[in-house]
Amino acid sequence: STQYTATLDSISRTARTTRTTKRKTRYVCAAHGVAGMGMLTDHGRKLHGNFEKDFLWTHNIGRGDSFYRFRNWMIGRLLSGENGDARGDVDVEKRDLSRPPYRIVVSNNSSTDARRNISFEEHAAVLRSELGKKYELDIRRVELSDMSVADQVKLATGASMLITAAGGGASIGHFLPRGASMLVFFAEFPPDKEVSTGQYNGWVMDWDTYNNFAYIRTHWLPIRHGGNATDSNDSSGQSEADMNVFVKLVDQELDLISHVNDYD
Repeated sequence: STQYTATLDSISRTARTTRTTKRKTRYVCAAHGVAGMGMLTDHGRKLHGNFEKDFLWTHNIGRGDSFYRFRNWMIGRLLSGENGDARGDVDVEKRDLSRPPYRIVVSNNSSTDARRNISFEEHAAVLRSELGKKYELDIRRVELSDMSVADQVKLATGASMLITAAGGGASIGHFLPRGASMLVFFAEFPPDKEVSTGQYNGWVMDWDTYNNFAYIRTHWLPIRHGGNATDSNDSSGQSEADMNVFVKLVDQELDLISHVNDYD
């Protein structure tokens, strides 16, 4: 577009500024840095997943291969060595998920929004109790805001499963290996909230993107709020039935992951 071309021209003129003027470019060039997700927008002309009309069509269908190739390129850049090659401890193409232990990354308190700033400590404890004898589990409970981007990516590339709340914190799911699973919890509107006309009963944030990461399986589960949307950031609103569904879903996914090489 004209605007895009003008921006490129501006960058070029700024970069060519001579040393005598002592002007510096406003743009940052990084040998080992990346930004974005390989395309202009993640959901097109609709919104994230807040309104009913956001579910009338999918923006990213058929883009799974593009997402995966951009994932691998980003890993190669973010985790590159001095010579620009990907580090030997990260294989962006192959990951044998079928071998235990099965790493489950539990992302706690991943949002600045109180409605989605949830701790999944109870979920982690239940998984260890209910499935710990059936599977060899490596459950990593983390707060991603305390980790560097590189450490977050390395954690995700070695994970069999990611459990997270919807929103920006879930974007680390982009770096999961082929065959992994992601369980995304979205915040239901609490009973005392009046839902506007056309508004969806919850925040299914960025469903269009995560559902079209064709190299992983994405599942959505509700965060129950017992009352006001500013309730404490725990999962005490989850019913016994909710937790049973959660455990059975994780069991199903781990069974699939343990046989992932059977389908090569």
